[in-house]
Amino acid sequence: MWCIDDPRSLIELSIHKSRSKHTNKRKQFNLTKKEKEYIAKIGLIKFREDVVEYVNKMIKFPRKTDKLDFCEDHPLIPAKFASGLCCRQCMAECYNIKEWSTLTPEQENKFVLIIMKWTQSQMN
Repeated sequence: MWCIDDPRSLIELSIHKSRSKHTNKRKQFNLTKKEKEYIAKIGLIKFREDVVEYVNKMIKFPRKTDKLDFCEDHPLIPAKFASGLCCRQCMAECYNIKEWSTLTPEQENKFVLIIMKWTQSQMN
């Protein structure tokens, strides 16, 4: 555990709060062997680029209707559900983000880190 002033501790706290509110619902999501192999194949840097693209195109603005071409077994799919970042309604419940507000750059970075942290925990 990090110092309370360290931003990493805030990310852990956010993950913990989101999990505690929806523990049973969120715990059911895990990376499959195929998804882990996919991440190993493309690497975490490319996967992080996909996560950044998802945050920027799909959840940064409310009511965004862009479509991304992630295949159905892309590791981002379970990661966004497990992290509570699948839609604005879940974000409002898990992270107290207003459904009609645009995300700040700090919030965008926080959500990218949350998805990456969950993914890395699944890879171990």
